[in-house]
Amino acid sequence: MKIGERVKAAREARGITRKALADGIGMPYSTLADLENGYSEKSEWLPQIANFLSLNAYELVTGQRSVSAAAIVSDHTAEYSRYIVNVQAANVPRPSREVPSVGKVKGGQNGYFEEYQYPTGHGEGVIDYPTTDSNAYALRVVGDSMAPRYRAGEFIIVEPNIEAQPGTDVVVIGKDGQRMLKVLAWRTDTSISLLSINNGHPPMTLDLTEIDQIHAVAGSVPSRALRPFKKGEST
Repeated sequence: MKIGERVKAAREARGITRKALADGIGMPYSTLADLENGYSEKSEWLPQIANFLSLNAYELVTGQRSVSAAAIVSDHTAEYSRYIVNVQAANVPRPSREVPSVGKVKGGQNGYFEEYQYPTGHGEGVIDYPTTDSNAYALRVVGDSMAPRYRAGEFIIVEPNIEAQPGTDVVVIGKDGQRMLKVLAWRTDTSISLLSINNGHPPMTLDLTEIDQIHAVAGSVPSRALRPFKKGEST
């Protein structure tokens, strides 16, 4: 099955018309029609299509199911697995680490977010999460500005030392200190293209000279995944 056929099948399975999908992500109707009808196999809109249809971009492009982090955590329930947003192919389980909750985050104006960090050495607790990044950290979501992707109370798991791949969520830190939580559409040697998490903001392209750091988002977990510190305990 070709990419366009997978897009069409997923769209129709959800009862979404072609026009509704195109309008929902701001994509020209004719461009979507060409993709679904097989006239085009490549499209810069694929990350947005996957996001709108609540699909994993890897599966949409390849037609193959990748192994999610949810499959290798100790809690295998379907309720838990729905929180894993970005999935990565893996042949062996990644080691579980204690990921510290270092702050809270909520959506702000123009696609930027507000972050409230705990003082160094303090935090809510830790989350056992399968990651190879020893510097992974967690941020608690405040409010519903990032819904439905991220809900209030959930924790976003961030891996600053893992290279972000197109189609995955990223925390982008600008040279001016401002931060954004976006979908990485594509990256070149000089610039990156970013998409809105919930289609609430238009796509943007930034020069890499404007960016200080790009941190990959591994996924998210429910609030119950937090193991709170005991009184007097800290990171």
